[in-house]
Amino acid sequence: MLCLSRFLGENLMIINEMDLSDAVIVKSSKLKSAVWNDFDKVRKGEIHVAICRHCKKRLSGSSASGTSHLRNHLIRCKRRASCNGVDLDKLPGKISISVDVWNGGGGSDDSDEFLCLSAHYIDETWELRKRVLNFFMVDPSHTDVMLAEVVITCLMEWDIDRKLFSMASNRTPPFGENVANKIRDRLSQNKFLYCNGQLFDVSCGVYVINQMAQESLQSCFETINKIRESIRCVKSSEFIQESFDERRDLCIDDSARWDTTCTMLEIALEQKNVFSLMKQRDPDSCVSCPSDLEWERLETVVGFLRVFVQVTNTFTKSSNSCLTANIYFPEICDIHLRLIEWNKSPDGFISSLAVTMRKRFDEFWNRNHRVLAIATILDPRFKMKLVEYYYPLFYDSSASEFIEDISEYTRALYNEHSVGSLLASSDQALDWQENHHHHHHHHQHEDRLREFDKYINETTTSPEQG
Repeated sequence: MLCLSRFLGENLMIINEMDLSDAVIVKSSKLKSAVWNDFDKVRKGEIHVAICRHCKKRLSGSSASGTSHLRNHLIRCKRRASCNGVDLDKLPGKISISVDVWNGGGGSDDSDEFLCLSAHYIDETWELRKRVLNFFMVDPSHTDVMLAEVVITCLMEWDIDRKLFSMASNRTPPFGENVANKIRDRLSQNKFLYCNGQLFDVSCGVYVINQMAQESLQSCFETINKIRESIRCVKSSEFIQESFDERRDLCIDDSARWDTTCTMLEIALEQKNVFSLMKQRDPDSCVSCPSDLEWERLETVVGFLRVFVQVTNTFTKSSNSCLTANIYFPEICDIHLRLIEWNKSPDGFISSLAVTMRKRFDEFWNRNHRVLAIATILDPRFKMKLVEYYYPLFYDSSASEFIEDISEYTRALYNEHSVGSLLASSDQALDWQENHHHHHHHHQHEDRLREFDKYINETTTSPEQG
């Protein structure tokens, strides 16, 4: 097999370097396979060459080679044509992919499910691009192995299985953890991934935040229902509405969007005294007023939700159409710190909720903190300083071990990337900086770094002090 692969490789090299100006065209009437409708077959001496009519690529056209390799090339070639002519396997940099699960029936158990596989890459103009590689319905009979093989086959058809950096997914059925692990292990076996695949599998931060938000709401389910029904009661009577502040109109949330529930609860909390007063004046009123303890706990939960809303908006509603990876680290670290703080609450209800949320967050953090930290280190404004600030707050006396781990992965990533990579010239780098030096950071992101700025000022010694 090794000898055959070497022979085919050497033969293809000869074909690509061959001068075909005097080659003889083989008449199509002698070619039986339908694949020859998209190829021209020429002969020079004893060598037969198949030339793709779409991209002009040369492949072996000998009868001994068969036509399977021509069909495979044709599939890839047509997909590239549908991708605005972008030849993904010829891009100079790495490609990341994302896997999204689509539900065709609004979330019902018996609805069809689809997987959307997309590629994300930097083009020649240093713009981040996205292309859909495949969109297919998941057969309920598909096992994890079969689903992983479908994704691997798609990557191979696009010739990008050797060019991948990371894969982002929610790890939700049908694309669960086993499927993601099988894809990573398969690519790692072929030595296609950096750092033996440890940076490949990336989870969606917004999805984890959504889960924690839902857990927060579930903990106050009965109280929230009281408020929701009370607001409906208020809305049904103009007389009752006159008792509430018109500047902050009570609203009913959309149960499918937890951020609207946060808004509903914020406004209700601002006017909680009115709810209590209405109940006192008319005990038989349809207004149902939570107890003082329920209001207190609800206020804490709304505090959680405000943080989640702010971070989610930073990720999804930035004025910049596409955030770079270094933006995520301080936002995620802020949630990490708040979970540690909430976990210390003397209120058993709050601390118990924090433990539940932190368990889910820790799963995300343990899988993603390396790649998020490395992205921040590559930001010349921060380098290692942001990691050195946050990790002692997370890990106390063990922080140095985790910081060294990040340093080792950064060095390994650099060393592996530098092997065989074509580095951009200094002129290209300068041109990119001049054309792409934008300041689209959200003010909330800047707020996250205020404590970090204090840390820098405290740990940096001026020449006069030295």
